[in-house]
Amino acid sequence: MKEGLTTMDWLAEQQQDNSLMTCWKGARENQPPRRMTTGASHYTIKKGPLYRVYQNYNGPTQCQLMVPETQRKNVMSIAYESSMGEHQRISKTDKKILTQFLAIHEDVVLFCRSCDICQRTIPKGRAARYHCS
Repeated sequence: MKEGLTTMDWLAEQQQDNSLMTCWKGARENQPPRRMTTGASHYTIKKGPLYRVYQNYNGPTQCQLMVPETQRKNVMSIAYESSMGEHQRISKTDKKILTQFLAIHEDVVLFCRSCDICQRTIPKGRAARYHCS
């Protein structure tokens, strides 16, 4: 994320992001939680910014900050490339991001697969071993 990004900057970017418009509408209208197989979620506004609240039926509730498109690459870069990320697998990067932010899984997959360092250092043509039991 750009240096010096304040809560108000983040809020302004969220409000200008067309991909979040239906989420804002859901939060403002206090729509009931959307039920899924593993849990239920709804959108809420906390001190300005937009969040998704996800209640896992078998686990804790997560409050995830909605990431505007302008900040998605920055969030993914920190989770994947920084010392806390260490160029780990897509699933680990996705899980790390989801603890605090709601990001689009497809964006994470594309970001991780397009990593220049990983493309140059991972051996090509080697398939993972498959054990038949």
